[in-house]
Amino acid sequence: MAFLLIAGILVASWRLTTTNWTDHLIRLQGLFLLAGYLGMLLGHSRFANWLAILLGGAYGAFFIPWQLGLTIYEDLQWAERLRSLWGRLLFSVNQTLSSENVEDPILFLSLMAILLWILGLHAGYILMRHRAAWRAGIPIGLMMIVIQTYDAFYVRRVWYLAVYLGLLLLLVSRSYLLDQRETWRRRGTHFHTDIGSDILRYTAMAASLLVVLAWVTPALVSSKNPARTVWDTLTQPWRDLQSAYGGAAFYSLDAGPVKINDTYAENLLLGRGTAQGTKIVMTIEVLDDAPSPPRFYWRDRVYASYANGTWSSGFGSTSRVEAEDNQLLFQAYEGRDVGTVRITSGRNIQLLHTPTQPISVSRNADFIYAPNAD
Repeated sequence: MAFLLIAGILVASWRLTTTNWTDHLIRLQGLFLLAGYLGMLLGHSRFANWLAILLGGAYGAFFIPWQLGLTIYEDLQWAERLRSLWGRLLFSVNQTLSSENVEDPILFLSLMAILLWILGLHAGYILMRHRAAWRAGIPIGLMMIVIQTYDAFYVRRVWYLAVYLGLLLLLVSRSYLLDQRETWRRRGTHFHTDIGSDILRYTAMAASLLVVLAWVTPALVSSKNPARTVWDTLTQPWRDLQSAYGGAAFYSLDAGPVKINDTYAENLLLGRGTAQGTKIVMTIEVLDDAPSPPRFYWRDRVYASYANGTWSSGFGSTSRVEAEDNQLLFQAYEGRDVGTVRITSGRNIQLLHTPTQPISVSRNADFIYAPNAD
């Protein structure tokens, strides 16, 4: 059982490190494994529950800062490392409480380190003390589902969850077999010595079937059918939690590739309408230096050529525009004023929404245009 649990913890830690959300995730992997080993040792001991919990917390108070301290420059003394960690953590917490974007990943690493330590300690202890495989493995599985929810771009990464569930099924089967053997011995029931291998073989077959189902699941979830509705319903609380609290606190994380939702492409079929809905496309805040009353004409893309039922942009020149630089030159038409607006997109885009003639933007961008001879 110990081997299956450690293998499951290893698979779960690999799933976390493959997200590449930030540096030093490998430190969390080692911490997770260490917590699992320690939990099994405490569960196998004769310590009372309260004492085992106290010892697990004491070891965590040592190992967690130790692993986080290893992420800091090696030439610093450990006292300075710990002071630096504490200062960075307090600063990140204050930024979160002030709804500011936290650019230091130390808050995420600290929270994940504590969570993984608790999960590993709990799994090892429950398995050895009570031989409750489901109680030991389900919390880790739920964590993997959350990770899959936030890191679902690479569909094949769902295999980690499938493999973990297969290992958990084998662990449950092994635990059940050991319990039954003890019951049979107390009752004096004769049983064949190969029964264990038979049960594990059938369990492995069931686990293989589970892997096949896990392979099909992403295709079902990505299509417009009830499976997608169920998936969206189950994961909605996590997305709500991320929107409410995770945006600023975990601003430093690299979320990886995301789906782009630009409405207008290089070509546009004639008669193609924009899908109607209630989702917010963008929110616009007119700042104090804008003309009053403001009147803006919004533009995403201009189409200049039409042929065979299709509009085409036809703008072939591209220029790199640096943030805040007034590099975009337009004719100074009479009666037009310069104003500033703050635009917040309601979805992931790479084509910026702007007023008709922007003269600068607050981020680096590629400006696609057609030069006018006059």
